Amino acid sequence: MEQFYPVIGRFHPLFVHLPIGILCIAVLLDILSFKKRRAQLKHSLTLLYAWGTLTAILSCITGFLLAQSGEYESQTVNFHQSAGIAVAATATTIWLNKKWLLFKSPFLNKLHALSLVGLLFLTGHLGGSLTHGADYLTQPLPESIKRWLGIAAVEKPVLANAQEAVLYRDIVVPILAEKCYKCHNQSKQKGKLRLDSPTMIQQGGKSQKATLVAGRAQDSEMLRRVHLAISDDKHMPPKSKPQLSDTEIELLTWWINSGASYDKAVRDLPQSDTIATLLKSLENGAVSSETDNPVSLYAGIEAKPASVEAINQLKNIRAVVLPVEQNSNLLSVNFVNVTPLTPDKLALLLPLQEQVVWLRLSEQPIRDEHLEVIQQLKHLKKLYLDYTNITNTGLQKLSSLSMLTYLNVVGTELTSSGIEQLKTLPQLKQLYIFKTKTTAQERLVLIEKLKPILVDTGGYAFPNATQNLPVE
Repeated sequence: MEQFYPVIGRFHPLFVHLPIGILCIAVLLDILSFKKRRAQLKHSLTLLYAWGTLTAILSCITGFLLAQSGEYESQTVNFHQSAGIAVAATATTIWLNKKWLLFKSPFLNKLHALSLVGLLFLTGHLGGSLTHGADYLTQPLPESIKRWLGIAAVEKPVLANAQEAVLYRDIVVPILAEKCYKCHNQSKQKGKLRLDSPTMIQQGGKSQKATLVAGRAQDSEMLRRVHLAISDDKHMPPKSKPQLSDTEIELLTWWINSGASYDKAVRDLPQSDTIATLLKSLENGAVSSETDNPVSLYAGIEAKPASVEAINQLKNIRAVVLPVEQNSNLLSVNFVNVTPLTPDKLALLLPLQEQVVWLRLSEQPIRDEHLEVIQQLKHLKKLYLDYTNITNTGLQKLSSLSMLTYLNVVGTELTSSGIEQLKTLPQLKQLYIFKTKTTAQERLVLIEKLKPILVDTGGYAFPNATQNLPVE
């Protein structure tokens, strides 16, 4: 029977909203019923409080079973459980009072009902803190209001000299703090995983897969989850949370591949031209958590200011259009929220063919004929076609993208012969072909044939990283 407890516990989010709604309505009708003209409302109160009490008790039971997963910090869980039990107990006493009229004082009855509302608010707030983080109420507020309220925002440091920085402390930690700590910290351990200290990172989570394998980013679960399709339940961060930018992913990948040191300075580690550029951008705050790589990576690309009307047309269909850097004419466009994506909507990119350098079409019904639009984006640097319907024939149309450096075709019908065509792209540096129609042997051949392109084939094995645990 114990093996079913976690399953039963997962019904807690379903049950927990029932007592909130039922009991709030019951209290409202209860207060109104003290007016003579609404006295008839009293006849419904016994039934409402009875249902509210029953659902509150079910919420307590399922909440207790959910807490046994160990994914939440015990002190906050204990407070939440105690408040939930208090709600169920108070609702029970009110129901019994309505059923048998234990006391008749209007003042005491009102106080009794209002105390229940107060407990509901407290319990709900603690539950929200467990699920979404302690700052879930204030996090969406504008920075100006946060400052007025005295709430410290998570800020990435602007480094005076990136080469003198300690890579983990000054670069990696701010990224993890902003994008990962909400679910993987001392207070909350989703998947029993913490990422807020070196020891906890190496310890890993309940999946038993190595969160981090020093020197091999492709074998590190942390990076594998980031590269999953955003609709995948295991994609991290969850699609409802702020996502890692490409710049942040590049820096985390470099950190792991360079040995995942927790104490080495940046200057002591090997750096490609791309990484050196990214590091330099940290000195002026150019790397944003909401946009892609800084404009310095697009040096040499000249583009006039984009048409405001063209941008608004894309936004009207729910495409996300952002500059790659403040005051830049170059744009990133994301179609993830566009449903349905039709050819006429994709054609809205054409007036911006000079400005678009980053395009995400992940999980959209993109077919070969749609690539005729994409091939006209002459400055395109990054292209996501993962989980689309493209074929080898359509892939030929990308040959005109002479500036393309990154291509993701994960989960497509492409075969080895089609993918091999990509070696004609002069600037292509990163290629993701996981879950394509290729065999393991074909993928090994492609890795060799496409050199120096970095070909990520997925399907990683995850050894346990138990050696050389760092000291906090």
